[in-house]
Amino acid sequence: MANALSGTTKIGGTLGQTRVTLVNTATNAVVSTTLSDASTGAWSFTGLAAGMYDGMCLKDGYKPLVHGPFYISGFASFSAEVLSDNPTWYGRHNETSGTTVINSAPGGTNGTYGGGAVTFGAPAIYPGGAPCWDLNSSTYAQLPANVLPPPGSEMTLELIVKRKADISGYHQLIDRDPFSERLWQWRFESGSPDLNFIKIPSTVQTQLAAGVLAASGTAILAVTVDSSGVVRQYKNGVQVGTATITATNYGSSSNGIWIGRRMAGDNQGNYFCAESLIYPVALSASRILAHAQAAELST
Repeated sequence: MANALSGTTKIGGTLGQTRVTLVNTATNAVVSTTLSDASTGAWSFTGLAAGMYDGMCLKDGYKPLVHGPFYISGFASFSAEVLSDNPTWYGRHNETSGTTVINSAPGGTNGTYGGGAVTFGAPAIYPGGAPCWDLNSSTYAQLPANVLPPPGSEMTLELIVKRKADISGYHQLIDRDPFSERLWQWRFESGSPDLNFIKIPSTVQTQLAAGVLAASGTAILAVTVDSSGVVRQYKNGVQVGTATITATNYGSSSNGIWIGRRMAGDNQGNYFCAESLIYPVALSASRILAHAQAAELST
């Protein structure tokens, strides 16, 4: 959990080497900053853990004024934040063995890892995250059909990933494109940081967001599609692209969905995956931002 605190001192005259210091009363952790504006006494902190703080303003070695106490409530944990939006799929990808992908959404159906030996326990890729799935060029996660929205509905897809080196071909994120029922793909373009949502039936239509995430980059990515066909893509809580496509059936009665590989068998993924989520609604921009803030990945 994290939060921010800012304010101004009430000391007149020249501030010189004045610093503001906070002390967490439970842990005795000390954080300190030089005033960001010596003329006004402005100060700010970010990344504060939740808790009670005593504050003081120190100038040239003495303590002219004490501020506080301050209470920092913090953002909700990532899991609490996303579960409040009622996902149908929530994969933590922190398993340690086996082939089951646990669905942490209430009452959700589990998925299955496929494509060979699965590499578990990669280092956490975001603050507060758990060891995660090292998705290589052959493995993927197969999710059940019932996590997808009904025909004519909306949806939101969300992932926390850290890209590895580019590989030949597209980097599939989440895919609903088997040859038997082609609907859509969400992927990085071949050898590129460009993020693309592709709607396939009738006429292929895309929302291409350029320069989103290069190799070795980490981000929480999201795409929302509403009932009128408006597609919005996000990186770390900030919208990076939008387009209107012909509304279509984004779900399926039987074929399910894959993470990390195209269902037709080609187009692999090559990244670390810490969280994957599917919602049967198009989440608002404010909710997408709240998720990024809870993961401490907001920009």
